[in-house]
Amino acid sequence: MRIRSNLATLALAATLAASGQEGPLLPWPVQEALRSEARLPGVLRMPEMDGVGEALAREHPGLPTFADSAVLHWIERWTTVERDAFRGMLALWQEQRPFIEAQLRQAGLPAEVALLPLALSSMDLHHRSLHGAGPWSLPHAVAVRYGLQVSDAVDERHHFLLSTVAAVAHMRSLTGAFATQELQLLAISCGPANAVRASQRAPHAGTLAELNRHVDAPERAVVPRWMAALLIVDRMSEMGVVPLVLASAPPTDTCRTTRPMMRAQLTRSLAMDPALFAWLSPTLVGRTVPAGTALVLPRGSCPRLQSVSDSLHASASQAAQAPTPAGDEEERTPDGRETVYHRVTAGEVLGRIAERYGVTVVELRRWNDLKGDHIDVGEVLTLHVSPAVKRRVERSEAAPAPKQPTSAQDHSWYTVRRGDSLYDIAKRYPGISADSLMRYNKIGPDIRPGQRIMIPAR
Repeated sequence: MRIRSNLATLALAATLAASGQEGPLLPWPVQEALRSEARLPGVLRMPEMDGVGEALAREHPGLPTFADSAVLHWIERWTTVERDAFRGMLALWQEQRPFIEAQLRQAGLPAEVALLPLALSSMDLHHRSLHGAGPWSLPHAVAVRYGLQVSDAVDERHHFLLSTVAAVAHMRSLTGAFATQELQLLAISCGPANAVRASQRAPHAGTLAELNRHVDAPERAVVPRWMAALLIVDRMSEMGVVPLVLASAPPTDTCRTTRPMMRAQLTRSLAMDPALFAWLSPTLVGRTVPAGTALVLPRGSCPRLQSVSDSLHASASQAAQAPTPAGDEEERTPDGRETVYHRVTAGEVLGRIAERYGVTVVELRRWNDLKGDHIDVGEVLTLHVSPAVKRRVERSEAAPAPKQPTSAQDHSWYTVRRGDSLYDIAKRYPGISADSLMRYNKIGPDIRPGQRIMIPAR
């Protein structure tokens, strides 16, 4: 199989389109580097696959490794049709490698875990899946447990340093929960719920390869991708894989917004590439940039931001008051599900919660990285449900609560408008925080127009 290098991008797109798969997401520095890189004629050759398993075992004697057909598939894919994407991933990883390895040494985790973000997210800061988000694909519950801010406007799972500290702390806790190294590594890479299920489905499986065959389908490729990344990094010079020379971000200034504004209008007014904006401010995930947000912008943009701030705020206010157009859908997962959050109340169990939302207990455990069935009162669970179920749940949340013997002044009602966030709503009421609104209403950070929120009396 030979593919001309200056046609590699087209070959990648054609190959993935034919297989029904999406191409790899390329962050701004990778996109810019590939756009400007001189493309010389040449060929990409199929890698030599003989002895891959033995090479991995030899180079990583303290780690359970394997090289099945899935591992070979990813080695071939990353060194041929996705070669440029992998070179970009590798360059991003090398920039962060010293920090990752220092965190792993301090936690007593294998050095090879440093390559896990390539398998989990392709080193994409903006990665999001049913399982989690960010370069380490952290589930919502895990991120909150280790102190990360996760809301509809700001998600610190997309900050590489913060998410790495949280991920390493979580992985360290998992090593004490499983008896064998194989199960520990499976829990680290695919989540503890998957490790438990794999051990139950294959109680006599003794190798990482055997256990991985019993992981839930959405995460089954993670460990083979990890093994492939280890092999390619070991053999970079032999395979001719050279990390991409990443584009450097322009000189920047930091300025703070004084008014909420729509993200798309902000980048348009500053004549700024949205991909660059996302790269410089990866934790901003909402369509609205809240007031008081520290923005990293190309040098010279701050005076321009100040001059257009009032008009952008007016546009955001008009958008918030306008009715939601028909067909304006919320963000959905690839299979069409929408995300909701459920705060556990006294007496609830996983089975009842799963039944209410039309999902399975297995899915609940996977989405929230639960090892067993234990849940705590007040814990917020992430669920991915059908649009119809989400609408039904929101209607029940929006319905007036039954009258209680307490005073009618215990709370007031606020109807969510388009563009609102819990942060914005809380700012209008002294002494109220976004977190207290979530606790009082037993909701997560995601809200939508028309939803009614109870505001505690102060």
